[in-house]
Amino acid sequence: MIPQKDNRLSIPKSMDSLSIIRNNLRKFLIETSFDSKQINSIVLSVDEAITNIIEHGKSIQSDDNIEINVHYDGKTIELNIEDHCEHFNPLASEIANPYTFINEGNDGGMGIYSYRTLMDVRYQPIGDKMGNRLILRYPKMEKT
Repeated sequence: MIPQKDNRLSIPKSMDSLSIIRNNLRKFLIETSFDSKQINSIVLSVDEAITNIIEHGKSIQSDDNIEINVHYDGKTIELNIEDHCEHFNPLASEIANPYTFINEGNDGGMGIYSYRTLMDVRYQPIGDKMGNRLILRYPKMEKT
């Protein structure tokens, strides 16, 4: 286990980038104190967040990159994901109901549910109209 570690990754806003993120994040997380189930939860959450940016993020330039900054302090991992898309706060939308999703056979809509359920999530707009910072933190803070 490493006591503290940081990583920064800049990837093109394209579906081809997802495997790069998954592989790099897994390599990073294997050296932490997280078990395989926790690693899978973190990778799934980041994958869903990045997928939503790629599929739904509206940006002026098609060659915009997504920046991912990872910080591990020995117990907690925090991932800052930044894009150059129109502001979108995933915490402002109603969280999906997985039972409705399954029963109605909906296509899509579970990404935000996944990372909001598995991780602590914060959102910060960047700039006046363009730019988002999504902060995913694991493990989730205990609610008191």
